[in-house]
Amino acid sequence: MKTILFCLAFFPLLLPAELELYPESILNPRVPVVAPDRGGAAGRYMALANIDFVYTLTPHWRGMRSGCAEFFIRDIPARKMRRILVLSEKKTGSRLAVTIPDSAAGNRFLRLEGSDAAISSLKLPLGKWRKVTLKWENGKASLSGDALPAGGIHVSIPAGFAPDTVLVRSPYLDEISLQTPEGEFILDWENGYRARIRTNSA
Repeated sequence: MKTILFCLAFFPLLLPAELELYPESILNPRVPVVAPDRGGAAGRYMALANIDFVYTLTPHWRGMRSGCAEFFIRDIPARKMRRILVLSEKKTGSRLAVTIPDSAAGNRFLRLEGSDAAISSLKLPLGKWRKVTLKWENGKASLSGDALPAGGIHVSIPAGFAPDTVLVRSPYLDEISLQTPEGEFILDWENGYRARIRTNSA
């Protein structure tokens, strides 16, 4: 089982119950139109260009007021600006987004968007998978890891921000593991669009 473990120390898991979760607004999500392709960070990845996969975590979780997401990211040669990972709160419309600006003129710097925005000073290498960590809690969020400055980049988020939806855009991400005190969300593309959600119980 391929699970990124860095966040486990931050949110230890207790007796998890595992469920399957499929994206919204995808025709026949249990049988992908295009199968995952080889060449992911660790196995397969979703090669479909610029498709948004949206997963709603309620009612399984009540809201992610704090959390830690780890994933692998890579850039492709030519593209427009893309929000590749978005955590959003439906009732308020608030969101926390990882973005790659338009690739014109070599603009390949990761950007983090919350109440304000911050952009990396290091360029994301083209075509290479890089491991990145996103954390949020108490009105603050940070993005750190490969292709980012040593101290990461930081933004503010609304007080009480509790996202309940995860948007993932292919083909930029692989091996996504999101941990909160309530459990873990895992999306690795090995079984098509299917994600797994583990709900902690005492």
